Amino acid sequence: MRNFPRFAPEIFAQVSPKEPSMSKGFHKGLEQLGEEGVVQVFWPRSGGREPILGVVGELQLEVFQWRLAYEYNVQIRMERRPWTRARWLVQVDDELLGVLNMVVKDEAGRFVALFNSDFEIEYAKSRYKNLELLENPPAEEDLGD
Repeated sequence: MRNFPRFAPEIFAQVSPKEPSMSKGFHKGLEQLGEEGVVQVFWPRSGGREPILGVVGELQLEVFQWRLAYEYNVQIRMERRPWTRARWLVQVDDELLGVLNMVVKDEAGRFVALFNSDFEIEYAKSRYKNLELLENPPAEEDLGD
């Protein structure tokens, strides 16, 4: 169980190892650094299987990249993504998934919608009346683990 708070990330980057042979170390480092809270790891529901990192500050991405290089001997590609808001979804159905542009899953398998702005969040709420969003991930004890 994590004993530190999680905050909604504001900076996002899609990452992958530079060399396919580094995949095992990459995934090991990704898991470890995610557990430590260096980054939050999100997984696309469809399409590419490259994880998306979410962080509150730029330094977290630099620490992630440095630690992968020096602790796991893995060089990575990092592509910044345009989202600036993450909101955890309380209830998910096919209609909701059709309304929202980008929905990913976090490390615990919870659905998270990524948005470019507060305006985009409000627009989504106007299109889907029952949309309930959480600004921070539910507390770990709420997961039933």
